[in-house]
Amino acid sequence: MKKAALIEALKEAARTEESATTLYSKHLDAFCTRFAVDKDYIKMIKKYVTILINGNKKHKRICEETIREVEKEKRDDY
Repeated sequence: MKKAALIEALKEAARTEESATTLYSKHLDAFCTRFAVDKDYIKMIKKYVTILINGNKKHKRICEETIREVEKEKRDDY
């Protein structure tokens, strides 16, 4: 894979994580405000969605760090 293609793939992965985080947040908000659901169930859902969001944020950071590292490299093939 060429350097430019790798960087673009990493950027797309970062964008995807950001979009997923936004989507999870919107769905959580909609679920918690529009449905009559037991408070303990909502608490559990928030816990798991928070885990997903934190995972997305971590993966996005890793993608961004990898982009910076690849950009520093002189080589073009990966």
